[in-house]
Amino acid sequence: MANKLSRMPRVGQTPRANFLPPRIKALHEARQARHRLALVSLLVLVACGLGYAGVQSLKFTSEANLFTARDETTEILTEQAQYSDIVLLIDESRLLNSAVTVAKAAHVDWSHLIGHIHDAVPDGGRILSLNLSAPSSTESPTVVEPLTGKPIIVTAKVSMFTPTFAGMEYFLLDARQWPGYSNALVTELNQKSNGFEATLTISLGVEALSQASQVNGG
Repeated sequence: MANKLSRMPRVGQTPRANFLPPRIKALHEARQARHRLALVSLLVLVACGLGYAGVQSLKFTSEANLFTARDETTEILTEQAQYSDIVLLIDESRLLNSAVTVAKAAHVDWSHLIGHIHDAVPDGGRILSLNLSAPSSTESPTVVEPLTGKPIIVTAKVSMFTPTFAGMEYFLLDARQWPGYSNALVTELNQKSNGFEATLTISLGVEALSQASQVNGG
């Protein structure tokens, strides 16, 4: 109050006087505060309504796109079903060609394959067990590699010990260079105090046969 009384009048200003009691002034300020709060609440509600409407619009659009994609997929499957017999004939032809290849080949060159396996063992590692299997010349291969569709002729199941995990990785990388390599799986892995024991299943195609290996310079 002392500061207000000591202020000098400003020249050229319109004289003003507020004769309202402080209680009335407080009521006016409270009313203005309520109006501002109501306006802010209204803006928040409008923003929420617009957001909800936008989400619903996106939902309806996504559902429409999903139904359209389903209809297109159904049409594609219906068209493909007309050629299912051709696909079966192609698969059967692949198996028959593999059977002919197996029948023409004398045998699997096990010594050549075993040499590859032993050469791939890392330093400090050793082979714990080795199981090799292949169909006879009178049998048709029934296992097909899922990614390429090529028949699996030879399966090598190798149990090995390696001092480091990287040693097993190098073994698998070396296996990619073997004749007829198709894929490899780590079916079991156990960590020991001095290294790792792993069981690997390596699948090979027709190039693993002795005749195919000789043709390819194996």
